[in-house]
Amino acid sequence: MTPAELRARTWCGAACAAAQVAATAAGMLPWWALPFTLALTVAVSLPAGPVNQTRARLTRIAGVAAVAAFTTIIAMRSISQGREGLIDPTATLRSLTEALVVLSLIMAPNARTPREHRVWLTVTLGVLVAAAAGGRSPGQGVMAVVSWIVVLIATSRVQVTDAYANGAVPAVIVGVPANDRPSLLARADATIPIVATLVAGAIVYFALPAGLGGGDLARRLASHVQQSNLTLADRDQIGVDTRGFGALSLLVRGELPDTPLLKVPADSPVLWRATFYRFYTGTSWENSDLRVESLHPVPGPSAAVPRIADDPPARGGVTRTDRVEVEPGADADLIWAPGVPVKVAGQPDEVRDIVRGNDNVRVFGQPGQPLTSYTVTSVVAPTSPKILTGRSRGGPGSAVWTSLPTSLPAEVASLAHEITAGASNRYQAVSDIERYLRGHEQYSLVTPVPSPNADAVDDFLFHTHVGFCEIFASAEAVMLRSLGIPARLVTGLAYGATDGATRLYTAANAHAWVEVYYPGVGWSPSDPTAGSQLATTATAKKSVFTRAFDAVAGALPGGRIALAVIGAALLVGVGGVARRVINTRRGKGGSRRRDARPPGPVLGAFLRMTANRHGPPPRAPAETARQYLARVGGRRPDIAAAAVVLEQELYGESPPGDVETLAAIEAFESLVSPTPTPTPTP
Repeated sequence: MTPAELRARTWCGAACAAAQVAATAAGMLPWWALPFTLALTVAVSLPAGPVNQTRARLTRIAGVAAVAAFTTIIAMRSISQGREGLIDPTATLRSLTEALVVLSLIMAPNARTPREHRVWLTVTLGVLVAAAAGGRSPGQGVMAVVSWIVVLIATSRVQVTDAYANGAVPAVIVGVPANDRPSLLARADATIPIVATLVAGAIVYFALPAGLGGGDLARRLASHVQQSNLTLADRDQIGVDTRGFGALSLLVRGELPDTPLLKVPADSPVLWRATFYRFYTGTSWENSDLRVESLHPVPGPSAAVPRIADDPPARGGVTRTDRVEVEPGADADLIWAPGVPVKVAGQPDEVRDIVRGNDNVRVFGQPGQPLTSYTVTSVVAPTSPKILTGRSRGGPGSAVWTSLPTSLPAEVASLAHEITAGASNRYQAVSDIERYLRGHEQYSLVTPVPSPNADAVDDFLFHTHVGFCEIFASAEAVMLRSLGIPARLVTGLAYGATDGATRLYTAANAHAWVEVYYPGVGWSPSDPTAGSQLATTATAKKSVFTRAFDAVAGALPGGRIALAVIGAALLVGVGGVARRVINTRRGKGGSRRRDARPPGPVLGAFLRMTANRHGPPPRAPAETARQYLARVGGRRPDIAAAAVVLEQELYGESPPGDVETLAAIEAFESLVSPTPTPTPTP
């Protein structure tokens, strides 16, 4: 292999690695596989010995057959989903991308000719196209463009080797003397392009601000310095809103504590609401109006709750009164109720004011007196299909309940329309979406965090397919809003543990669900998480590893991509050490010279001569190159000199000079008879 061919092969490997990084950043490849695919790409890019043509042909056939079978399975699955009206094009594209990466890793080790390298680059282009199609941020687009530039460089390198192979460019030897132990400079052609690509991609990703899809390194460092002496908020604080803060983040992960909160009557409804939310931002639910002016306080420990237009009691609902016991130590100034609270009564020595906010109801306690109990009268909304069916047109009069961010991917609304294509009324549309989420998504508290600037609902529906109650409820509310159906997310307590006449709720029972507006009724609850599939046992067994990985990735700028690149570098290092040990042992055993160089242009000219049908007689199987040249060249001194140059190129301590190389190539070419020119007929 000439130096030019070595550079071309290395750049092809760099292009393949860059495309994999871009595809992983775009969500088209799993993050956990990136270290292994990068390490394998580096391994197959390094020069190797002669290729067994039979084994190479069988490998290519097996690789193409395996990928063809995989593609057929994907197509059959897509056709089956299409008949059901539930097609996930992103998942199909992701599967095809994985198949292309597998194909490139199977075929690349045997790639030697320019044509085979072009096939390798063609497969790489398929991975890069998938990365561009799956990219949802400018940062991911930049990574795809960088990968495209590397592919163009690799293509130009392959074109140069093709010119050398066809004899259009004079061959020039460029190399360094081989020593007993190869220097780093001698391996520069095999390492610099790949390392440069990884470093450049990492720098671009880390340097870009979060607004452009990057790692936002500067902001992260500043935030780390600012919060170094602070306690970071956990899921109990900014996840499921157990304290009525008015904001619910969909990016926080972790389990909730088992801190006891309330005891309620066992015969009461299982859903006890506290806070509802108006605005979906793509990563959270919020209520914008949190000013003091939006609060409606009523003095005294017992009073009717002021009504607000955004949270009216449901018409036709059931009015009930429940006594609530607050567990010792619980931070409970938030009023929990099985419906919309209309009256609250507390102890005079515990409650000073009852306050109706724009998103919940709470009490202001007496100084030094914790709340131990209260009685709440509430209106529980009807959920009967007989009441809700047929109430499909109209809303509460405010567009806020169907508002969505402009950044929401269009595929979310498309999926909602597909799911509800056969629905004839609002209640049936809600039921169809509930059924889809319970049947197609899985429930788990251990879920991946969406990438920067990714929409949490889109990431859940089309990428991870694993979420917890906030994600399930957000997906239903967003899809309903995309259909023009007023919906909002609600947090509270759910289910609990019944013990005799009471039911105990703990912080771990914090829950999120949806309220849908039905004309003539009001807001009625819908819980898509109830009855959903639990994550598989295999996923549960990996939860400890996943938590550890997420913790480490969260501490690194760049997250999982950075950790994957570090893992790939470690694997490459281990592979390099193992390769050196193997080569050292081979050198001691005499089975392989450690200073052997890849074949050069003289050998290429010799092989072209022996393969040309207009050349000298075929070479005998046991005949050495020197014996063969002596037989076909006779006493010609230029052929004898060319044999010496060929041996020096293959076995010498230093490569032959340019003059000797060109003379040897010309001598071999002179043994090929020119194609006779046909005589024109008169």
